[in-house]
Amino acid sequence: MIIRVKITRPENRNYFDVTDGEIVHVDLDDYAAGVLAGEVYASWPAETLKAQAVAARSFGVAKARQRMNQTYDVDDTSSYQAFKPYNIRKEYTQAAMETAGEILVYDGEVALVKYCASNGGRTVSGSKPYLPEQDDPWDSVANKGRNGHGIGMSQWGAKVMGDAEFSYEEILAFYYPGTEIVQASIIGTDILDAWLNYLDANIGRSVYVYGAQGQKATEVGDVEAWIDRRSQTTEAAM
Repeated sequence: MIIRVKITRPENRNYFDVTDGEIVHVDLDDYAAGVLAGEVYASWPAETLKAQAVAARSFGVAKARQRMNQTYDVDDTSSYQAFKPYNIRKEYTQAAMETAGEILVYDGEVALVKYCASNGGRTVSGSKPYLPEQDDPWDSVANKGRNGHGIGMSQWGAKVMGDAEFSYEEILAFYYPGTEIVQASIIGTDILDAWLNYLDANIGRSVYVYGAQGQKATEVGDVEAWIDRRSQTTEAAM
C-alpha cells in the first residue's frame, strides 16, 4: 500500500527533490520508518519503536481511507504525523520491517489511533471505544507532565513499558484496548492495484517515488519490478 504525503518541510523538499506542496507516494512501511524518525528517539527500546511503527501505519491507512477522493492522505507535519525520511536510522528501519504491514483494527475497521508525548498520568477520552479515559501508571513513572492532547498512547509511557520489557503487542493492547493487529493487505487495498491506479497519471514525474530513499520510478519496468518484489515479500510473510 502507498501513502500520499504532501511535502512541506524544507528538508523533505530537498530529500525528495520536489517543490513545496508537491505530493509523493511512499510505501506504507517506509512511511512508518519516516514517522518514527519524526516522532521518537532511536535510542528508545525496540518494542516501543515497534509499537510506534504500528500506530503510525494505522493512522496513515485510516487517513488514506478517509481521504480517497482527496489529492493527498497526510502531510509531513505534526498536524498529521511528523514525517522525516531524511533522518531515518537503522533502528527505525528495523522496527518498521519487524512489524511490516501491521496495523490496528477495531470491530473490522482501521483504528484511527492517536498518541501524544505524555498524558500526565491519565489518558483523555478520544470518543472511540479504543481511546478510553484511563489511568496510565507508565506515563506517571516517566513523570513528564501533560505534553499534548493526552489521547491514546503516551510515547513516554510506551518508552517506560519498553524499558520494563513489555512487548509491542502488550503496549498497544494497553493504550488501544479492544484493537487487533492485522496485516494492512487484508483490508481491501491490494498493493498491485494501488500502484497501477497511479501509474498512468504519475509515471516519470518527480512526485512518483518508492522506497525509503525516495527512488524515482521513470519507467513502467521500475514499478513492475517493485511490485513483484513486494508481492513476493507479502506472500512469504503469510
